[in-house]
Amino acid sequence: MTARVPCPIAAAFSNSRRAGVEIERLIDDFRSLLRERVPAAFDLEYQDNEEEPDWDWSCFQYTEHCSFSLPVRGRRRATQIALHFDLARRQDDRANWAWADCALLAVAYAPLPFGNEDAWDLDSLAVGATGLPGFASNPRYQNLYELHAGGRVFSARSGSPSPTWMQRSWGFGVPLMALSDRTELVRHAVDPFTRILIDDQDAEQALAGTAAVIWSSPGSPSPARR
Repeated sequence: MTARVPCPIAAAFSNSRRAGVEIERLIDDFRSLLRERVPAAFDLEYQDNEEEPDWDWSCFQYTEHCSFSLPVRGRRRATQIALHFDLARRQDDRANWAWADCALLAVAYAPLPFGNEDAWDLDSLAVGATGLPGFASNPRYQNLYELHAGGRVFSARSGSPSPTWMQRSWGFGVPLMALSDRTELVRHAVDPFTRILIDDQDAEQALAGTAAVIWSSPGSPSPARR
């Protein structure tokens, strides 16, 4: 009998399927761990809105939106978490961003004060090889892009003079390789997120000791991995 020759295409898509199963597990774990961390702060009635890119990017990026309400001054305010999985990106020969070849999870928050205007979508979160989130890669929007916590947190520029983290639209990213189990998901993603959002903790302090990536600034050299 002739030995069966493995099909590399089938193997590649089989790996993609396994990655999809892992992504679903991470989403479920993030939700359940968030409930454990802040049971009184959130009315966690999720309304999911899955967003996938065009077919030619379907194996590279995936965004899931989780809508919930948050108590603010005695009233419930619509808010949103976007869990953006950036699995691979087109390489730019000029790119030297230290995380350009890493699969990433970006956790982004939006207060949604005016419907869905401030919500993060796949295009605004898609990470380029130079280390800029999608909205910051567009010269038209670069003046709306801000970095905090030594470059680990990105945000849309706020019109408020001293906004709290609950009032901002912001996010951070973590290499998926760092999220090997629920303990590491708590350490690198869930706990920093809740410390920044709920406790309004200094973002650099909240992300200290985590694997959070350092984003690039438009027109500046890409940061090296520490």
